[in-house]
Amino acid sequence: MTVSRTIFHSAQTYLQKLTRSNGLNPGEHSAVGDYLEDVNDSVDRVKNSISELKNADRVKGQEFVMLMSNVKTWVSSALTNEDTCMDGSSGQARDGPVKKLVRALITDVGHVTSNALAIINHFVEKHS
Repeated sequence: MTVSRTIFHSAQTYLQKLTRSNGLNPGEHSAVGDYLEDVNDSVDRVKNSISELKNADRVKGQEFVMLMSNVKTWVSSALTNEDTCMDGSSGQARDGPVKKLVRALITDVGHVTSNALAIINHFVEKHS
């Protein structure tokens, strides 16, 4: 999860810089703002997951199941945000160079987050 958090932060930083770029047309600027909003939401969800995981060794039984359910929900939601980010872009950024750059960035984030979710699912199966 910390790798996901690091990659999300990198994406967040990149998008923040991109929003300050003078080379974007209005459609691209709007789309980048939307991308940034989705990434910000995902960062929050990954942070929540990491906080919950820090408590996983302190709980047992039904409390463990609920804690891990929360973690899985937040990580799954972060993945959904990545899809929404790419599907929801509009205007002139739809198929331009900005979207291609952001798509590559979001794809990397998605791979790492998907791997984190698989590890979490395996952990839950092993410890339930």
